[in-house]
Amino acid sequence: MTAAAADALTAATADPWVKGSKGQPRPHPGFEVAAKLDATAVRIATEIRMARKQRPADERTEFDEFDELAQRRNARPA
Repeated sequence: MTAAAADALTAATADPWVKGSKGQPRPHPGFEVAAKLDATAVRIATEIRMARKQRPADERTEFDEFDELAQRRNARPA
């Protein structure tokens, strides 16, 4: 979870209901903001990983090696 998402979720959890435009109770907008921020972070991370995989081998960096190491560790049986 990103720091901004955590902040939004904390604010929303402290006061989960707010008044809508006509005075009706509605969920705090921080819940929606936190979900959107997390979804954006996941999308960006996926795009970065896909871009790294599409680079030619001679343009690889040490970060690509860390990604591959993490994948191998996650693939090992516990």
